[in-house]
Amino acid sequence: MILVTGGSGFIGRYLIKVLSCQGYDIVAVSRHIQNQNIDYPNVKVKNADITNKEALNNLPSEIDSVIHLAAYCSTKETFDENEKLLRVNVIGTSNVLNFCVERRINHIIYSSTISVYGPRQYKEIKETDSTYPISFYGMSKLLGEWYCNKIGIQYDITYCSLRFCAIYGFGEEPNRHALPLRFINQALANNDINVFGDGNSARDYLYIKDAVNAIIRAYQKKVCGIYNIGPGYAVKVRDLAKMVSIIFSEGKSKLIFETSKKEDLSETYLDISKAKNDLNFKPEYTIENGLKDYYHEILRKKR
Repeated sequence: MILVTGGSGFIGRYLIKVLSCQGYDIVAVSRHIQNQNIDYPNVKVKNADITNKEALNNLPSEIDSVIHLAAYCSTKETFDENEKLLRVNVIGTSNVLNFCVERRINHIIYSSTISVYGPRQYKEIKETDSTYPISFYGMSKLLGEWYCNKIGIQYDITYCSLRFCAIYGFGEEPNRHALPLRFINQALANNDINVFGDGNSARDYLYIKDAVNAIIRAYQKKVCGIYNIGPGYAVKVRDLAKMVSIIFSEGKSKLIFETSKKEDLSETYLDISKAKNDLNFKPEYTIENGLKDYYHEILRKKR
């Protein structure tokens, strides 16, 4: 039986559905998961806050693996936000690891982020590159990785950290300002798309269904270590904006380049060679196909 923390989140909902379809027994936990419409075979849902160690005590004894997705993400650099990041991403992760030790669970997958690397020194980011996060979020996730590694070695727990690039897809939090969602929201409202700078900076964006596929492959392979997970290439922001305009507004949304606003002109993306070799992970969606599938999901929801 697999415990999925953060089961009511963006990635968690997709993952639970696919795992259920594949016949796995799952316990999904989150603070408000019973308010969600999660009704799949072989899935039990439990309200549990990972920052409360005792909240995990009543989970089924059959759990033998953990996929730890629960996290708090914020780009606001305030004391209150930083405290939440530490409480959920560090203390919460420590509680989940303590649960694994007490229950003698020897397999955990940890959802990490590209943000642990900090300033980009090279175009391709490898797992062996230095970690020096510049955001409190990145720091909190890196601390979570260190906890997993320390406890994994000490208690012989197979630990796998998946460092994701930006993940997009239908069902992500509507108020996020990250790309491509900001462009999509503007296009769906038939507004012009605002591009900071000249749009020549390039980043990698991973479709949600590929992200879920990577998690399942890591679970099935039971590998130990750190893996970059992304599409394996970067897309220029101006090209991303053009695709969003065509797919989501039939080209009606015009691109407005706000050259007065600062833009990081670099091109960076995660090198996924290790994941390809060890996990047999091969992204199925190009950025264009991912955006098209995203749009079709929106249309299906409206029917």
